[in-house]
Order: sequence, then C-alpha cells, then structure tokens
Amino acid sequence: MDLAISDDHRHIADAVRQMLTANTGEKAKFADGTAPRADRLSAMQALLDFGLDGMDLRESHDDQLAAALLIREVGAAATAVPVVPAATAIAAHVPGLLHAVHASALPPLLNHADLEMPMMAIDEEGRLYTVEPIAERPGRSRPLAPYTAGVTLTVRDEKVDPWLWSFSVVMSAFLTLGSTGATLELAVQHVTERVQFGQHLSAFQGIRNRLADIVILQNGLQELANYTLWTLTAEPASCRVDALLLRYHQLGVSRQISLLVHQLHGAMGFCYEYPLLQHLLGGQYERQIPLNEPQCMAELVRRFREIKTHYEDIAPAWPLDRSDRVPDLGPVSQPDDPFARAERRLA
Repeated sequence: MDLAISDDHRHIADAVRQMLTANTGEKAKFADGTAPRADRLSAMQALLDFGLDGMDLRESHDDQLAAALLIREVGAAATAVPVVPAATAIAAHVPGLLHAVHASALPPLLNHADLEMPMMAIDEEGRLYTVEPIAERPGRSRPLAPYTAGVTLTVRDEKVDPWLWSFSVVMSAFLTLGSTGATLELAVQHVTERVQFGQHLSAFQGIRNRLADIVILQNGLQELANYTLWTLTAEPASCRVDALLLRYHQLGVSRQISLLVHQLHGAMGFCYEYPLLQHLLGGQYERQIPLNEPQCMAELVRRFREIKTHYEDIAPAWPLDRSDRVPDLGPVSQPDDPFARAERRLA
C-alpha cells in the first residue's frame, strides 16, 4: 500500500492553489450566495481545462490522487464550484455533473442545480436519477446553503457501477479536508495576532490545547482519506464500507473542528466579511448530502449486519487472512448487541 504524495502531485496542488487565488477563483467564492452563475461556470471550466477533464478517474490511482488534491485546494479556497459532481461525472464518462444521493433520503435540494449543465444523480446501489430543477420564487435565499436549488429526482431504468457513489463520497472528504485545513490556518493566524489580557492568545495553554486538538483531528482525517482513496483501486469490491466509515468520520471531524475554531474566534467568525464564514457555509451542504451523521450510522449498521450474516452462512469462523473482519457478536436479538443499541438510538 503506497499512500505517498509525489513531487508531481505537490506541483499540481500548488498550481491549482495559484489559479484559485487569481481572479477566476476569487469571483466564485462569495459565501453569501451572490457569486453569479457565469463566474461559477467560468471557475468550473478553468478547473476542467487545467486537466481534470482528461484524468482517468476510474482506473488510475495517480489520477485519482491528483483529482483529490485538486478538490482539496478548491475546499481550501472556498470556491463555489460543483467540483465533486464534475469529477464523478468524469469517472462515469458522462457529461456535466453526477451528484451522489441516498435512496432512502432523496434530497429536495442540490448544490449548484441552477447552473446550465447536464445533471444526473446516483445512489448507493448505482441507480441513476434525472435531475429537474424547480422554478423558485424570485429573491428566495437559503443563508445556510446559499448555492442550493430545488430539484425533482426521477429514477431511471438504467444502472451504473455503485463504485461511482463511493468515489464521490471519498472526493467529498477531500473537499472537507481543504476547508478544515484553511480554517486551522485562520485560527492560528488569529490567536497569534490577537492580544488579550496583555498578551497574545497563543500564549495561553488552553488555546494551544485547542489548536493541538484541531491538528490531531485534521491529520487523522487526512490519513483515513488517503487510505480510502487507495481502496478505490486496490479493493473496489469492498470500498463502499470503507467510504461509509470515512464519511462518518468526516462528518464528526468537520463538526468538531468548526466548534473549536469558532470558540477561538468568538463572534468574529460569524461575520460575512471574515473568510471563516465562507468555509462554515460551504460545509453545511457537504454535511447533509448524500448522508448526514444519523443516516450514515444507520447505513453502516445495515452493512455490518450484512457482512456478519454473510460470513455466518459460509464459514463457522472468520478466515485468518481477512483484514476487514468484525467480531462475532452473537444473535441479533441479544440485549447486549451494540448494533441493536445503535438502531434503537437512531429510531
């Protein structure tokens, strides 16, 4: 298993960062939903022309890693573009955008559904949906998700490889990584410049402890995202459970880092003039679509039950050479079954 990032990949990330900080990216990063469609389309086209459109995102791990780093830089720059659906569409060899959704909770809103681009959705079983934007009344705004638009999803007869849904989930984690990394830099800058009680905030041990907690959370999510990205090509048949585990960890880390960073900034972090709010609002949609935390836990419970039942049917004991085994927890009806307790809490 090779999770190393080469110099070529670092050069790609640096080049994307420079492009997003130029005029093209700056026009498409307004957090309050005022970035015009033309500027968002222009920024998305710049990313496609940069090389995203020509990547082999279905078979090549190197190209998948390059796309993940590109998406991480988009998250760090808080650029309002549908880069994850675009990358998923490229992996599926379909034009436009391919949004990931969940069949049990089809969303009434999709990010950037107002853009004039071909658009479809895919659920965890590989079913495709036609996306039809809904005409909304003029002046309607959604402060917590400024670039969402109402849609109607209609299931189609055709299906594609469910691997594409896992791919989209993994790429979403890298978008979150970019955003949380940028908020960490903002927090470090704030506590090293702000003076309180006669000294910089960074001099207080409690502040340093919170920064250390953020770094640990960020590094842990980065390592898990790198591993799950590797499983997309190394273990494509079983990558869905890995993607769900990454999704659940991503949601928890994003929530915790947001809380810690806002504690460090105070009321300043809720001002539209400060870039921290751009990341906060940009992450609201990512925390809900395709799965929020309770939905993700319920899906993991269901998947683990299927794995447990499958191995009980084919073997009396777990094979010694399997690395993804889970302990035998006995019959489901036992009161001490943790899966049953999780289901009761989610009910």
